[in-house]
Amino acid sequence: MFLTLAHKHKASMKQVVKRLKREDEHVLYVKEKDKTRVIRLFRLKDLKPPPVKDPQVDDQPNVFMWTLSRSELIRRLNAERCEYCGTGEGTFEVHHVRKLKDVAHGKEQWQQLMAARHRKTLILCKQCHQKLHAGTLPDRDYLQKKRKGRAGYLETRTSGSARG
Repeated sequence: MFLTLAHKHKASMKQVVKRLKREDEHVLYVKEKDKTRVIRLFRLKDLKPPPVKDPQVDDQPNVFMWTLSRSELIRRLNAERCEYCGTGEGTFEVHHVRKLKDVAHGKEQWQQLMAARHRKTLILCKQCHQKLHAGTLPDRDYLQKKRKGRAGYLETRTSGSARG
């Protein structure tokens, strides 16, 4: 208020405080048509804080257990499994979309997977992530069948080579 009055009267704040000072308070006299209004001013530092009724109100909650725990994203990364094709080999990367709304009505299977999980992130192996950005990521079912076919092929090859 003092600063506002100082700007209004083009004076310093110190001059305004000196002019309004009456005994132990500050009083502003406002002249109107037929009478003068008296407005008592105060400063926030002059106000006394209310007594504290419950001193434990401002205690900080114990959040130590949440700060040390890993986030869901870190847990998913440490699982070392592609959430699209299911492979556990190679390096893993996080695909991130800006808004869940962008994938909510998506036609691609990876978009439907993200929307079903209500997650803006998807943990992918490096190959799936590169294919996703290139726009050539095949259906999830096709990848899993191909991977299972390869596993069967490898089992027969290793068992055949062991014989002889």
